[in-house]
Amino acid sequence: MSAWMVVATLAAVGAPTAQAEDPRPAPSIEDFTIEVRGRSVRVLCTGGVPNVMFLHDAGHGPDAWKAVLDRLAPGVEACAYDRRALVSGRSGQVREMGWYELLEELVGVHRALRPRAGYVLVAQGEAATYARLLAASRRVPIGGLVLLEPAHESLPRLMRPGLPEDDW
Repeated sequence: MSAWMVVATLAAVGAPTAQAEDPRPAPSIEDFTIEVRGRSVRVLCTGGVPNVMFLHDAGHGPDAWKAVLDRLAPGVEACAYDRRALVSGRSGQVREMGWYELLEELVGVHRALRPRAGYVLVAQGEAATYARLLAASRRVPIGGLVLLEPAHESLPRLMRPGLPEDDW
């Protein structure tokens, strides 16, 4: 399935319709964990080799995409996975992951899930920034990006002056 067909399918998933309920059964969704860089990452997949990967916004998990996974068209195999933005630092304090740490984790997740070459990465909110970083790295075979309500890369820098120093 081409990237454009996947995008059209995704756009139609949430479209209201006057038709009766879809008689097709919802795809079974596997809920499992994979190990990436010494950490467990939770994954939801519809089965088969994914041609769409979903990345959630800050404060959510892969369950944020469950309603979409339940309604995908036949032939669209997909995975949604947890994105951890926080790690334990040397002092044991929790800190935000750096860009390159996050990139390494995303590359690890995508390589472990082995999506079809030319797959579509769908990301929402803050995750759109990370999706763009991943695509620009050219370390995984992404064929297209769908960015929903994307955050801008300079948002953290622009917000910093308004935050108390402890929140930096």
